[in-house]
Amino acid sequence: MLETEGAQEDGVAERKLRDRYARMQQQSAMEEQKKAVLRNYLTPEAYERVMNVRIANSEVYDQLVSSIAYLVQSGRMQGAKITEEQIIKLLSKMTAKRETSIEFKHK
Repeated sequence: MLETEGAQEDGVAERKLRDRYARMQQQSAMEEQKKAVLRNYLTPEAYERVMNVRIANSEVYDQLVSSIAYLVQSGRMQGAKITEEQIIKLLSKMTAKRETSIEFKHK
C-alpha cells in the first residue's frame, strides 16, 4: 500500500513539473512573438531602449508593449517605425507621477 501512495505522489509531482515546464515554454514563445513584433515596428535604438526597460521593470515593459500594440493595431503608425524619442515620450507619460499638494487651512 505504501508503494502505491509513493507512486501516486511521484505521478503528481511529475505532472506538476510537466505543467510548469509547459507554462514556461508558452511564456517563452509569447515573449519571442512580442520581440518579433517589436523588431518590425521599432527602430533598432527604440528596440534596444524597450529591452532595457524590460530588464529594469517588467510591469512598465508590459504596459509599454501594450501601448505599442494599440498604436500599431489602430493604424496610427502608417508604415513608419517608432523612434527612440517616441518611446521616451511614451515612457515619460506612463511613469509620470502626479504632483500631490497638501493645503493647510488656518482657522
